[in-house]
Amino acid sequence: MLRFIRTCPPSSRAGPAKAARLAVMQPHIGTYGRCGPTLYPLPGDRLRSSLTVFAHVLLSNRTYELVWYGKHQLWYSFQSPWIDWRAPPHLRIARFPREGGRPNGTVLPVVTENHHWANPNRSVFDSFCTRAIDPGFSQYQQNMTKRFETTDMTKYGGGRDVVLWTGNQGYARHVLSNPLLQERVKELGLSAGNLASCLFNFLYVPTPRALAPFRQKGMYDILLDPHNYIIGIQIRVGDHAFLDNRKGVKALNGSLPGQAHFACAQQLREQLESLPEFGGVSGQAEHSRASGGKTMRRRQAAAPVQPLGRGTLLLSASGGGELDGDVGEEDVTEEAETAAAGEAEGKRVKAEIGQDPAAGAAAARPRRVYWFLLSDSEAARHEALSRYGSSGRLLVAEGLALDHINKQPGYGQESLHVGAGEMWLFGLASAHVVAVGSTYGWLGALAGVTEAKPMRMWGITSNQPRPCRLDQPDPAEAVESWSGGL
Repeated sequence: MLRFIRTCPPSSRAGPAKAARLAVMQPHIGTYGRCGPTLYPLPGDRLRSSLTVFAHVLLSNRTYELVWYGKHQLWYSFQSPWIDWRAPPHLRIARFPREGGRPNGTVLPVVTENHHWANPNRSVFDSFCTRAIDPGFSQYQQNMTKRFETTDMTKYGGGRDVVLWTGNQGYARHVLSNPLLQERVKELGLSAGNLASCLFNFLYVPTPRALAPFRQKGMYDILLDPHNYIIGIQIRVGDHAFLDNRKGVKALNGSLPGQAHFACAQQLREQLESLPEFGGVSGQAEHSRASGGKTMRRRQAAAPVQPLGRGTLLLSASGGGELDGDVGEEDVTEEAETAAAGEAEGKRVKAEIGQDPAAGAAAARPRRVYWFLLSDSEAARHEALSRYGSSGRLLVAEGLALDHINKQPGYGQESLHVGAGEMWLFGLASAHVVAVGSTYGWLGALAGVTEAKPMRMWGITSNQPRPCRLDQPDPAEAVESWSGGL
């Protein structure tokens, strides 16, 4: 049931985990490229860091492994249709604990044979990161940036069997400007427009279980309908919100954190709804908006805003797919769920290519603008619904497990399912208003970029209001440096 539209070609060099040379990421990160132990709690930070490691893997012809720590398995929420990157944490060589602590999930034999901990005698090159709170962090960032901008990363860690990355920052974007890497980058089909989405979607496809809660919430069809224009809004309250969620806190004393996010989204909505395809008179229509208690009128820019289409979705409505091997019950979808997902996908594809009779009627009616809210705070979601829910244009899921960080006692597989599913769905939006200091929404937005749906993002810093115009999104070079960088 997988329909994966590549934005860059899969590289045979990244192949299954059977090559002698390895990169491992541990969050903190490693590459055989392997990623080392993931010590950082937030899933967005871990995944963002892994893209830098995977970029090195592709450039240097290594095999990629990801070591994931926590009361859950990333593979049950995000899988790759191309490679199996699973590796158990240290001292868990033989078996992974299954959800709920049932130790009956066997590691694939090829991983057991080749992963870093199982063969400790290989030569290892450690590439550790310092944390933002550590002395010398600024100098470390400068050194890493210079490394990716000026070093031949195809040879980085050259004489060692394993390169073990442990880090929490992003440097993948710098390979695009490295003159020594241009031939390899071109061979891989990477560019400024597809770097994040290509790397992310090669590695991380949401499973049906990760997407299931959102089908049940009834928002799935709206998000998948190309006739709708979705503005994604992300409000980050802070880690204390997770504790409030567990306590059942629903009230914010009438305040809404992220009011600046909604003000920005409202400006974008007004500009969209002045356009003919949204039922407006013309692109020259005037808009009214409140600012500082005064009403101001602003003319829409004469230049047309292009493109406004949703573009091609990266995946089918069924989410990920079953891969060969013992992947366990988490990867199995009920027949009814799969059939319904396939039907929704079929309708969407027919509408895109003009073969659905209902599509003609849909084209005759004005397009609709929706807001899709995600937040770490259940109370913020509840308050937003009370303010904006009556319009029928606000999409927000309530009653989900929002414990997105390791230190919360409820952070288990269900929480990771929600985090993975909501991050990916956020990428389906056509425009995004996000918290500059948060990786979670920003990365989801970048992962959804395609050639037909380029990046259109506006960042909010410390809930400060700002002007937001459709024809003036934040520049890509600024966006890719937010929240630790791409």
